[in-house]
Amino acid sequence: MLIDSIAPFLCDGCGCCERDCPSDVIRMRGRKAFIVYPKDCNNCLNCELACSRGAIKWNVFEVEPKFWSKEAGLPLHPLEL
Repeated sequence: MLIDSIAPFLCDGCGCCERDCPSDVIRMRGRKAFIVYPKDCNNCLNCELACSRGAIKWNVFEVEPKFWSKEAGLPLHPLEL
């Protein structure tokens, strides 16, 4: 799962998603949020949780292995169960 898009018509430019993203994936340009480094997304969902407008969308069909890791002791992705 990777961050897929930010709906510009829902984004109110508050900047919460940019502030809460630990991987620096989202940047503000003017009063709108944009995804600038999608492959750096670590799937923490902080941006989605921070967005009160529901503007953050995810690609649930693309699983990024750096979040779900047996070696790191993190829970398995539901597709691996």
